[in-house]
Amino acid sequence: MIGGLSAGQLTRLSHWDVYVRHMGGDLAGYYREVVNTERSIPRFDPEWLEDPRLRASLAVQDVQALFRWLHARGWSQAQIGAATGQSQPEVSAILTGRQVQAHAVLLRIAQGLGIPPGYMRLGSCIACDGDGGPDASTYHLDGDDPMFRRQFLAAAGAIAAGGAIDGVSRLFPSRPSPVRAVPARVGAAEVAQVRAATASLRALDYQHGHGTSLDAARGLAGWAHGMLSSRQSRTTARELRISLADLHVLIAWGFNDGGRPTGARRHHIQALALAREADEPGMIGTILSDAARVSVDNGDPREGIKLAGFGLLATAECDISPAIRAALHLEDAMARAHVADERGLLDALSRAGDDLDLARTDTAAVPPWASAASWWLKAGAHAGFRGRVYQELARTPAFRRYAETVIEDAETAIASADVTSVTADVMTRISLSTGLLRVGERDAGVTTANELLDQAVALDSNRIRAQLADISAAARAYAGHPDADDLRAHICALTAA
Repeated sequence: MIGGLSAGQLTRLSHWDVYVRHMGGDLAGYYREVVNTERSIPRFDPEWLEDPRLRASLAVQDVQALFRWLHARGWSQAQIGAATGQSQPEVSAILTGRQVQAHAVLLRIAQGLGIPPGYMRLGSCIACDGDGGPDASTYHLDGDDPMFRRQFLAAAGAIAAGGAIDGVSRLFPSRPSPVRAVPARVGAAEVAQVRAATASLRALDYQHGHGTSLDAARGLAGWAHGMLSSRQSRTTARELRISLADLHVLIAWGFNDGGRPTGARRHHIQALALAREADEPGMIGTILSDAARVSVDNGDPREGIKLAGFGLLATAECDISPAIRAALHLEDAMARAHVADERGLLDALSRAGDDLDLARTDTAAVPPWASAASWWLKAGAHAGFRGRVYQELARTPAFRRYAETVIEDAETAIASADVTSVTADVMTRISLSTGLLRVGERDAGVTTANELLDQAVALDSNRIRAQLADISAAARAYAGHPDADDLRAHICALTAA
């Protein structure tokens, strides 16, 4: 055993870059190293923001000057990197002259150091506390905290590999205090109550947008967690943990759709720990497929590829429904679309297609908690998501030809007439509109877009708003045409509201 991992587990890890680069495969040790490193990061003193020299550097987004300021005050390059989500060589390159211009990187640096975004012209807020006040907690919960992401990735990899983890509970979300007392003893009836409530809340999200049930789901979790301390049989304890993990997955979707990735990851790591306690590797794979989507949605597809890979690792030697592995391959494909990896994308889609062969997939064998896997077995769901994958790939000029495939897949999904999820249906129609515009079908593309706009905005989903930007980008090819210009103006007005 090395760091809680068996020789077989280390062998399965041998092709992972996170294994090669960190601790010789000891992901549990890597997790502890990340936590210890970040505990040693010095404190960014908010009084520094009153110094006109630093204020001037931040105003022009001079990251080199910012890093030199920190270095002069005792910060090492490793500590700067740990705080801002960068490697030590990246920090060194910036200190020696490399410019940072990407908005996402600038925002990550500001968030990591606790600098209110307005100081770096990344937002309107320059009065946010940023140092533990009431605004600071909301800021980091809503944003993408780079330090937390590093800890999350290390912990997720260790859980997937089966290694021992110390201190993972520090990553868990806070829970609302319950009003109603939990039973002194719980059994199958109480577990069924949690499952039924989660299923009802998920159905509500499917119809009105993920996040609709967020407050209700968090309240349910606050109460249901209390039952972990009640008297119960071993079977009930396992089933309760599985049900709670599924509830945290639902909550994570709500946070992610609301643009709050750190909150989503906190609930995913809580779900992973519960699934691990229940010894349910298939569920670990399902949770990691959802976690991969959070990374992709928030601008880090390479992290999404790692997380999908962790999920495949966790399920490699398990007797689980092929649909669970298909979900991981599909998330891997989406992440690869974002980095224009055509070959990897096609391979992932092929593997997903093999796993979703309905002729050999027993739909009744898919566990009730595997909502993602169950979804892909619905008529048209696979085609709809595949169309969105190709839609992302077709954004790259070299792969514009895939716009034709986008149209084919979207039409197949729509023809299935299975609108269990309004959110998924709207996304599929966005893909169709974008594909039509990219292949030259201007009038059809504009008409399709106009038909879905009001419904899309009514869902109040950050992910859908981002997809609407794709329609606008595709319509830019018809600048000067009144219908296309009106469409772009309408999208601009809706997404800015």
